[in-house]
Amino acid sequence: MIMDLKIDADSITLRLAHDEAMRLGIAIAAGYETISRAEYFIRTGLSEPIMRQISGVLTNSREASPGSERIPLTAGVEETENPRRPRP
Repeated sequence: MIMDLKIDADSITLRLAHDEAMRLGIAIAAGYETISRAEYFIRTGLSEPIMRQISGVLTNSREASPGSERIPLTAGVEETENPRRPRP
């Protein structure tokens, strides 16, 4: 199956087969598994635990019951994601 992508004024809808979703989940996981949570935040501005959750949903989509998922994809909070950074 080829990825179907629908672009609206304020959103994107992505439709994938289970195999493509699994591969996308693995690709997302590859981005955070080899670096620290702080480094992931520095590079992307995203929260590693949220991306881990999204990756898990995509990777395990074949076994999931039909339905929908809502995961907030918010920017990470630096004090949480990178607590060792010196602050004034």
